[in-house]
Amino acid sequence: MPRLTHRSVICLCIISASISQLARADDFDNGLINDIDHALPGGARVYDSSTGDTTTINALSGAVINGIEANDSSVVKIFDGSQITSDLNANDTSMVSVLGGSLINVDALNGCELTISGGIFSGSGGRAVGAFDDAVVNITGGEFLGATTFTLLSNENSTINVSGGSIDGEIRSNNDSMINIWGGTGISDVTAVEHSIMKIYGLDFSIESLGAVSLNSPFVISDETYNGELLTGTLADGSAISADILNGVVGSKIVLVAVPDPASIWLVGSSLLGLFGFSRRKAT
Repeated sequence: MPRLTHRSVICLCIISASISQLARADDFDNGLINDIDHALPGGARVYDSSTGDTTTINALSGAVINGIEANDSSVVKIFDGSQITSDLNANDTSMVSVLGGSLINVDALNGCELTISGGIFSGSGGRAVGAFDDAVVNITGGEFLGATTFTLLSNENSTINVSGGSIDGEIRSNNDSMINIWGGTGISDVTAVEHSIMKIYGLDFSIESLGAVSLNSPFVISDETYNGELLTGTLADGSAISADILNGVVGSKIVLVAVPDPASIWLVGSSLLGLFGFSRRKAT
């Protein structure tokens, strides 16, 4: 066996230290706003400061972060031009806002709040975005690429609200959770299992074997009667939906809820704005 020289040992120590440094996550717990526009190969962990002040990190254009863990009441914001190359986990009462960038495997956990208005999401595992343990996820935009199992998954008393975005794949509510769908495009499957509820808001709904659905009151699918059938209609934001239905077990529900025609909503809103303007002119 070759003998290690003193110089070889030093080189090995340097290499080992470098590898260790690359693998170590950066901890942010200073109670300040931290702008990141560079690479963090070990990822980032965010905590409140020792005195309880909120720590914020902003992932800006140029940031390449190998995973983020948000804890305590920390704030994380993801902007256009950033890349989150491994899991983003939001915990506790943290608040995470995604306005842009690319992300993989995003989970909201333990009562936190996740807001998504932009960005591109993919999932290397079972989902692109998940909500667990009383978390809340609000989605108004973004592009969600089909994961290997589910694109959006709500689980364990959590809630996902979807009012926009391009969603390629299945939306699933699971295990006493809830999903509310007002908008979004590309939804291919709507699934409710294990005593969960999914509410879909819109008009002109039709089910393959039933035809047009009467929405004088909410239409409740509470068994497996329509499993595998196509649901079509117009969502509350005016987007078309064409998705397969799956209601897994007794106790789960997919509920179709009528909303006014989007054009009517616009007319009502315009009228209200007009009245508001008239009242201001009169007051002056």
